[in-house]
Amino acid sequence: MQYITALKDFQDETYRVFLQNILKEGLPVLGVRAHDIKMIAKSADIASLFKNIEKDQYHEQRMVRLQLLALTKMDEYTRIELIDKMLPFVDSWALTDSFVSALKSTKKERDLYVPFIQDQSTQEYSYRVRFALVMLNSYFHSHAFLKKSLSIIEGVHRSEKEIVMAKAWAIVTMLSHHPQEAIHWYDKAPIEEIVHRRVVQKARESRVVDKTTVERIGTKKVFI
Repeated sequence: MQYITALKDFQDETYRVFLQNILKEGLPVLGVRAHDIKMIAKSADIASLFKNIEKDQYHEQRMVRLQLLALTKMDEYTRIELIDKMLPFVDSWALTDSFVSALKSTKKERDLYVPFIQDQSTQEYSYRVRFALVMLNSYFHSHAFLKKSLSIIEGVHRSEKEIVMAKAWAIVTMLSHHPQEAIHWYDKAPIEEIVHRRVVQKARESRVVDKTTVERIGTKKVFI
C-alpha cells in the first residue's frame, strides 16, 4: 500500500496509543510523528499524490499526501485545483489543521485563495468547511482581510463539533488581532450560542484576547 513501508520504519507504539486516544475520527493511526511524515513526503513523487488513495488504511498515509501537496513547488492555481480534489479525503481535525499549517505558499497568494475559501465555507462536507475556517484563522487575520474573513465566518452556521470549534478559534483570532473592529462586529453578528460559549472559553484560556474584550464578548445576549 502507498507509503506504508516507509511509514512503518518510523512507527512508535507509545505515540500511536497517545494519538489514537485524542483522535476519535478518521482512519486508524500507525503512530508516526509529524517530522517523520514530513521527511517521507519530501522524498515522495507528486505523481503518487492520488495513487490508490481510496485504499488508504491509516491516518498517516493521508497525512503524507497532504504534506506532499503542501510542500511541492507548483503554480498556486494548480495547487488549489489539487486541494479541491484532495479535501474529500480529509476526514479528521488533525489532518485539516496539519495540512493548513503546511500550506505556507498561501502567504504569497492570499488574494488567489480568498474565493476558494469562500466557496469551501459553503460546502456540505464538514471538513471542507473546517478547512476554510482554519485557513482564515491561520493566514487571513491581517487588517487587509479582516472584513472579508468576518463575512465568511458569519456565513457559516453548522452544528458539527469540528466546525463549531474551528469557527470559535477563528473568531478569537480576529478578536485578538483587531479587538475594536472585531468586537463591534461580534456584538451584532448572528452567532450560535454553542459557538459563543466556545469563543468565551477559548478567549479566556488562551489569553490572547485582552481582559476588556473578554468581558465585552461575555455580555452578548442575542444568539441564533
